[in-house]
Amino acid sequence: MKICLICGKEFKTYPYLTKKGCGKYCSRLCFLKTKNEKIIKRCIVCRKKFSTYHYFTSKGCGKFCSTRCYGRYRYNNKMLPPSQKGRISPNRGKKYPQLAGENNPNWKGGKTTESEKVRKSLEYKLWREVIFERDNYTCQWCGAKNGQGKTVKLNADHINPFSLYPELRLAIDNGRTLCENCHKKTTSYLTDINKWERVAFFTVVSDDYYYAIGTPKFINSFLYFHPDKNIDLIIFRQDIIDSVFSRYGLNFYNARPTFAKLLLRDGYGLVVGIDADTVILGRLDEVLAKDYEVGCSSNFNDFENRSIENVGEKEFVQAGLVASRNPKFWDIWERENKKAMEYVCKENDILSLIWKNDLDIQKMKKKVFDENKNYYGCKSLGREGEFYIEKNQVMCRKEKVVCYHHAKGLDFPKLQFERMGFTWEVTNFMNMVSNSGTSFKIKGI
Repeated sequence: MKICLICGKEFKTYPYLTKKGCGKYCSRLCFLKTKNEKIIKRCIVCRKKFSTYHYFTSKGCGKFCSTRCYGRYRYNNKMLPPSQKGRISPNRGKKYPQLAGENNPNWKGGKTTESEKVRKSLEYKLWREVIFERDNYTCQWCGAKNGQGKTVKLNADHINPFSLYPELRLAIDNGRTLCENCHKKTTSYLTDINKWERVAFFTVVSDDYYYAIGTPKFINSFLYFHPDKNIDLIIFRQDIIDSVFSRYGLNFYNARPTFAKLLLRDGYGLVVGIDADTVILGRLDEVLAKDYEVGCSSNFNDFENRSIENVGEKEFVQAGLVASRNPKFWDIWERENKKAMEYVCKENDILSLIWKNDLDIQKMKKKVFDENKNYYGCKSLGREGEFYIEKNQVMCRKEKVVCYHHAKGLDFPKLQFERMGFTWEVTNFMNMVSNSGTSFKIKGI
């Protein structure tokens, strides 16, 4: 009688089979299991645990975790072929400086770049581990993580690009965890610096309201999170405003797409209009992503909602943050905006109507930045008391507040955080990002 190595069942077999090393399994089914089932073994050289197939162990194999350990075992136990035993290479230990570096005929100019050296260094590997551990191995955009039978490939991404900011390559604050799909949406992913998309954020502010609506706080907070060399912040002031208004017969309620078209002439790939009574509280990654042609923010909030014709409250969008890569969108909005003064909410009503009804815009790839997650404008109105700080980020109802649009009509002065119902912790954070900064040049047309 024999005992099956797989199921432990006793079975009968012929003596001649056991002499041949067979007769170890009670059935063919148990034998086939050895082809697929793995067991845990310990390497006899490095003592490291590894998994191997049961079938290998039954043949006397599966003793080493790698070919390297197998080679070490053979060398230590003098298991080398007869032709190699006792043989020492005549070149062992010798150096040939006359054939090193540029003197070698195979020299290719030093292919290992500075960036490769950094990425292969121990410091860089430790930086990646710290970023992953800080973010709990979770994508900071979509929330994807490994587990429950799901495998997610995570990348440690540089917020300020690796190639443009060498002094920030190992800065913890300059890193974030992204899954591979989200990483591909970033503006700097596998892109030649010279081919980067030029981005223009613009706002229109008259001298009378420059300080009343909090423009300096908007500028400082924007630059705090967006020091990128391919992103320009453009403030249209009184001289340009007067020129555009008189030339095209416009006003503040219908001129936004016309100003956007001025920037298209400067060669910008993405043009973003944003109201100056906005404080930026994080990086505008959804706006900078390359997964849309035209985008805007939701208006549905706890303060005041609006519907018009066939556009419901949840479908109504806000003109306080509008972005487009398609010049045709600005043409359509400019044409329809001539009727803005006939509507209660002016350009907001026009934008919502064409967003839902215009056939040409329906063919474009549209995106509402905060439709499903996070806050990119007026969506957080009425929830100010629920704001809190988590991991140096303003949060509300477990979602990120990326930017806060004060709105609320002629409620001046704006962006006075101490009087807006925020907690002292949130107020201090907002003051920090909106009151600190460095001198910079505001670009004009």
